[in-house]
Amino acid sequence: MRRFVSFYVFLPKIRFGLQNALKNLGDGEQLYHLINTANEKYVDVKTLCFETRKKMYFQIRVPRFKIDTEADLGSFINSIGIEKGLYEDVSNKVLGKTPRFVHKVQFELDVQRYKKFEDGFNRDCTGVVDLGFKYISDICQGPKLEFLADHPFLFMHVKDTHVVYFGCYQ
Repeated sequence: MRRFVSFYVFLPKIRFGLQNALKNLGDGEQLYHLINTANEKYVDVKTLCFETRKKMYFQIRVPRFKIDTEADLGSFINSIGIEKGLYEDVSNKVLGKTPRFVHKVQFELDVQRYKKFEDGFNRDCTGVVDLGFKYISDICQGPKLEFLADHPFLFMHVKDTHVVYFGCYQ
């Protein structure tokens, strides 16, 4: 079975236009369509470099961030129509008590980049995830592609074609 993990960043063209972009996005079907067509419409680093054999310099910069949150799913269980009496009856017979369902999320975007200084020590140099690299040549001879997420954006962690987690960086 093939497994692909991707991290998508949807950065609005307008600096603080995330709320308007989300309003215009509409339902989940449009979001799913956006994920599926991202490789066709936007830059795919692997395809651009390795299939076209272009010499190109890439610099991708997004802020480091960490999310650690949890949500009680009791209200969700009620909203999807599970009857409280049936739920409690099954829970008491199987588990002996009514369980509490909690969804916990831990997500961290952090790539460590170190530079060697004249004194011989490596130090963390950036406050952002900086995925810059050169392809083919040590000297940038081809076009330079920069992606700097310096304002609010929507991000998604996708495994195969399933959204595992999504959120907004403000």
